[in-house]
Amino acid sequence: MKRKLFSFVVVFGLIGAVFCSEAIVGKKDSVTISSGYIEGLYTNDQLVNFGVELVGGIDRLENYCFGGKGLDVSDGCLLTLFVMAGGIVVNGCFSIAFHEVGHGLRGKAFGNRYSLHIKGDDEAKNFKKKENFFGYFFRRMTKPFKVGSCRRSESSVDLEVDSNGRYIYRGGDVKKSLIISCGGINNQVYFSEVLTNKFLMKGEMGAIEGFTIILNKMMPSLYSDSESNEEKKKGPWGTSNDVVRIAECYKELGIPVTKGDIQKAGLIATFLSGTTYSYIIGLYNGISNGQTPRSKPIEFFNFTAPDTYAYLTSKGVSYKMVSTYKYQEDFRIIFGVERVFSGKKTTEVTLGVNKDFPTLNASGEIIIMLGQGFNIVTNLSFPVGTTFSINGGVSSCSTGSLYGERIVRNLKGGRSNNVFVSASYWY
Repeated sequence: MKRKLFSFVVVFGLIGAVFCSEAIVGKKDSVTISSGYIEGLYTNDQLVNFGVELVGGIDRLENYCFGGKGLDVSDGCLLTLFVMAGGIVVNGCFSIAFHEVGHGLRGKAFGNRYSLHIKGDDEAKNFKKKENFFGYFFRRMTKPFKVGSCRRSESSVDLEVDSNGRYIYRGGDVKKSLIISCGGINNQVYFSEVLTNKFLMKGEMGAIEGFTIILNKMMPSLYSDSESNEEKKKGPWGTSNDVVRIAECYKELGIPVTKGDIQKAGLIATFLSGTTYSYIIGLYNGISNGQTPRSKPIEFFNFTAPDTYAYLTSKGVSYKMVSTYKYQEDFRIIFGVERVFSGKKTTEVTLGVNKDFPTLNASGEIIIMLGQGFNIVTNLSFPVGTTFSINGGVSSCSTGSLYGERIVRNLKGGRSNNVFVSASYWY
């Protein structure tokens, strides 16, 4: 009965998405309340929208304060300070919170509970669940420069401490430990990907958006592999450093990926992304003309310059390259490919459509991914007047797929299905 019901919802979503979408048409930003924001129902693809809307709000304020006028030296200094302050709010607070909940949600997908912490918290030896993402985000607003952490209710691997205090691997599910360890960096790269998608659909971005896209895309390279002497004594299985732990998991699984491979990945993805050069061109033009920097997508014959993202998967480091084709002004075709080069060779293909209907004040999007299984993601939106919308969406993903491994709510079965509803205010 449940399978039939879900099949009906998916079919309904496919039909409805042709006429509706997740957003009201136009270059607008939004504030959303979603079922995916409820503790216990968190999903990466919903929580990331909170960060995207946060960046959109800061960009709107930036454009309001500095846009459409010439900038003298004092204005330029104020704009720089504004972008730095906005960067702290977005990247010191949301990005780190989203990183830590990335670990937590991958563990929860396997049935674990988790606890979100900021360095300096009084962490009791006995585990205590603290899974509220928004509470953690607002706590980070008061401590944006503090290191974050995520504890789990149980470990995926069996470890033994020798006489020197070094943690020794004795067995357990290394693949599960790897997926959970990758969850933090992957969430930040995913944040960059979703924010880039919004930029391509809007057709422009400001300084804070471009800065955030590049910073989070480079996270595999920026995440330091340095450890304190105390951490080094514990060995790679006892460290809290993600990159060191991930490299050790790859080694244990016989996957030829090193710390160096992980650190190069973010740089490669950044230099192979059209948005990077859109941002540089926008900054140059803005500074040259004494205007607030605004960037436009780079297009060739209606194709947007591809963007690349480096993800850490249980099969190795993958590179995902995505582009769009503007068939009409209000109709874009989305296509991409994700390939594991360093590790167990795997390929996943993405195909989707995004269509605007100005007369209905709506648009629609459907994304399908093929390769390691079959994934489909659809979104619906029903405009209420000109400033509100009621939204809904369904997804059905293979837990063994590259996308599913880092996104779905349940990794204990072959497939994971999800439904969400939300309401948005557009401005």
